[in-house]
Amino acid sequence: MKEINKEQFLAILERYRLGNASADETELIQSYYKAFEFEPDVLETIPELEENKLEAEIKAHLDAQITYLPPAVFRKESRKMWPKLAVAASVVFMAFASFFIIKNKYAAEPNGLTTVKQAAVMPNKLVQLPDGSTVILSAHSKIDYPTTFDGHLKREVYLVGQAYFDIKHNPAKPFIVHAGEVKTTVLGTAFNITAWPQEKSISVTVTRGKVSVGNQKRTLATLIPNQQLTYNQQNKKASRTQVNANKVVAWKAEDLFFDDVTLANAAQLLEERYSINILISDEQLKHRRFTSTLGATESLESFLKGVAEFNNATYTYSLDRKQVTFSPK
Repeated sequence: MKEINKEQFLAILERYRLGNASADETELIQSYYKAFEFEPDVLETIPELEENKLEAEIKAHLDAQITYLPPAVFRKESRKMWPKLAVAASVVFMAFASFFIIKNKYAAEPNGLTTVKQAAVMPNKLVQLPDGSTVILSAHSKIDYPTTFDGHLKREVYLVGQAYFDIKHNPAKPFIVHAGEVKTTVLGTAFNITAWPQEKSISVTVTRGKVSVGNQKRTLATLIPNQQLTYNQQNKKASRTQVNANKVVAWKAEDLFFDDVTLANAAQLLEERYSINILISDEQLKHRRFTSTLGATESLESFLKGVAEFNNATYTYSLDRKQVTFSPK
């Protein structure tokens, strides 16, 4: 149906009330009302300052439309109530119009999102987020995230597929992963999410810390290490079970592609993978970036040698203390 103005909308609303609306008109009225079910999710994506500004704009639009609204006097006769309902309907229409303006405005502006898509033939990819958190993205997977978390009240990313998250602790700015119908919220922890679009279920498994998992309506569970939540997107049911988290995330120990990451972030992953301690003696060296692949069967020393050469550094490896130290040449 083409765009309509307020008068046309009220005429359709009158026909809908009398039961004379066409199928398209009925669908239009119902779609307007259903749209409000999704309004909170749209507004959550708007920065707080912008949301306040838009709220003021909506109020100004409504104030301009409402010059006089008589006191509501409810009578049994629906015929006498209808003029007042029409006035109220005009207000509703303006609210709907304002809402769709907002929705379309923010749907049209991706707000500086970065998309990382992993091809099927590539090894797992290490992705470094703007706050220093790391994500291991498996084959066939995709993650969207803003180019910066500055100016945002929350750190939000969007996942399709499978990924392992190691999140920097920030109690002032929660980290949220949107995957299908599931929203996982943390302050700083490590966890795995599997959310393949062709599968009916989504799973969240915690290896460190605590996470909150919910859908659009409610919190489903709070998970601690070695707990997994499985959510069925068809029947909306969730179950929590005890698992061996190390087995669940064993996939991330396969070939790993370091894609333009800092030495400090790479060190964090190597420490976990090889149960070692890595020291970087120079502050500038910590922030040097490199790209490389760590094969599943490649020795740690072989990889360390390549990383050191690429970053114009030297390293020492103490087997007895299980400690690696990087220093600039």
